[in-house]
Amino acid sequence: MSNFTRSSLIKALSVRTNLSIKSARWHVEIMLEAMSEALVTQGTIEFRDFGVISVFKRRPKIGRNPRRPSDGAYQIPAKNVVRFRAGRALNDRLNPLPVVVPVVLPPTPLLPNGGTPAKSIF
Repeated sequence: MSNFTRSSLIKALSVRTNLSIKSARWHVEIMLEAMSEALVTQGTIEFRDFGVISVFKRRPKIGRNPRRPSDGAYQIPAKNVVRFRAGRALNDRLNPLPVVVPVVLPPTPLLPNGGTPAKSIF
C-alpha cells in the first residue's frame, strides 16, 4: 500500500473536478494553508463524519540517551503536537462490522409424554 501524498491529492482533485493540474495544485495549497492557519489560531478543525484535527500541548519531560546513559538525564521541552480523531463515518468505513451468520441448532427430540429430555450434569 502506498502513501496518499500531496501530489496524489492534486491529481485526484484534477480528475474528479476536471480542473487543470495547475489549478488543482492552487486549490490544494490554499486549503492546506487555511487549515494550518486555523490550527494556529483556533486549535481545532472539525469535519463532520470525517474527524477532528486538534492541537495538543505535550508536557515537558525528562529524557535519557539509551546509547550513552553516562550523559545523564536532560530536559525535553514542552511542545504542541497535532492529533487526529476519526469520526464515526470514517471509523465505520475503516472497520466494517462483521457479517453475523445465525447458527441453526437441530431441534430437541421430544419424549413420548411431550416433554424434553433432562440435561446431563456430567
